[in-house]
Order: sequence, then structure tokens, then C-alpha cells
Amino acid sequence: MSGKFNAVLQTAAIALFLILRGAGMGWLLLFFILTVIGPVILLTHLVTALVAARQAALSPLASWGWGLTAFFLLLVGLVLPDVGDSAGGWVPLLGGEKVYGTALNVFSWAGLIGIVGYLASLIVAWAGISRSRPSAAGGR
Repeated sequence: MSGKFNAVLQTAAIALFLILRGAGMGWLLLFFILTVIGPVILLTHLVTALVAARQAALSPLASWGWGLTAFFLLLVGLVLPDVGDSAGGWVPLLGGEKVYGTALNVFSWAGLIGIVGYLASLIVAWAGISRSRPSAAGGR
């Protein structure tokens, strides 16, 4: 994958994630906005994708890492329920329908798996970028 295509892909994934999560009606949206954790992770994701855009072609490790990063980010945006003060949670994949009980647990676990996958694939992408950069010592 080319660095420029990856930058477009990651920017689109982040924008779609923000649209999906922005439609949420619960505490998760407030937590994401009012704490520094969410914005820092997404900005770091975006900045490193833009830095990688300078490379003509990404290494296979970086390409897989970036592709999975976009996938897991969208998975989290689609399935992680947003909860409010009442029982149940809203799931963007279901058009904002509220789910309860077992369905809430299933969507919550899928969202948590997506978060772990997102963070792991972001680390893999960073490792792929750092391995493909020439060293400052002239390749030694």
C-alpha cells in the first residue's frame, strides 16, 4: 500500500468513527470528549499516518497494521454500545437502537475486542514504519 493511500484511508476511518460515535446519546461520548485520552489516541493515529504518507510504499508489516487499525476503529465505532443513566445501551450499527441484557453484553465484548485490536494493530503499524526507516547511522 502506498503511504498516500494509507493517509486517505486512515483519515476516512477516523472521520467515519467520529461521525458514528458523535451520534451516540450516552456517557461514552462525553467521556471521549471531556477526557484527553480519546483525542490524544486519534490525533497520534492521524499524525503518524500523515508522517507515513511520505513513504512511497509501506512495508507489508506496516500495511497490515494500518489496514487492521482502520478495520478495528470502524468496528469499535459500529458496535460499542453507548450507555446512559437508564438500563441498556445504544448501538450505532443498529441505527441507534437500544439493546439490553445478552445483546448488550455481546456488543460490549465485541467493542472491547475492537479496542484491544485497534491498539495492538496501531502498535504493529508503528513498528512497521520504524523498521522501514533508514537508521541515522547510515544503515549500520
